[in-house]
Amino acid sequence: MIAQLLSRLLRGIARAVSGVAIWLVSVVLGLALAAAVVYDLSGGWRGAPEDLAVRSLEVGGVILEVEIAQDERARRAGLMFREHLPANHGMLFIWDESDWRSMWMRNTYIPLDVAFIDDNGVIVNIETMEPETRRQHRSVEPVPYALEANAGWFSAQGVEAGDRVPALSR
Repeated sequence: MIAQLLSRLLRGIARAVSGVAIWLVSVVLGLALAAAVVYDLSGGWRGAPEDLAVRSLEVGGVILEVEIAQDERARRAGLMFREHLPANHGMLFIWDESDWRSMWMRNTYIPLDVAFIDDNGVIVNIETMEPETRRQHRSVEPVPYALEANAGWFSAQGVEAGDRVPALSR
């Protein structure tokens, strides 16, 4: 009789512990999923942050639709985690002052070109950047702008160092 009671008691405890463990694991996984969704929606993992302005910018006689990265968060994220950049699209990085700039391709999956542009809207140099590399691509002089587009875009449009982007003249 005591053995039966102990047996029932132990089975009940095992079920309760098992149920609590399953519940606890479910709660932890649910919270992790919720955190991941919030992080993803904030632009943390992939895609453009929803709040970036987009404007048309004439470069070499061609209109380029550019997302504007004007604050620290947007400049840090850049085009990270993108799997595709449509033709004639890019990202314009804007700083308040001219300074020596450098760009890299950590967590960036598509090959890009970057044009560094001075206060007068003149392209001072263009660099081609390979995906998922940490090599620094630097401006050859202080600049307030960097313009990223798909690799080969600038040469395909006949755009080179010395050309102007009139809308970027300060």
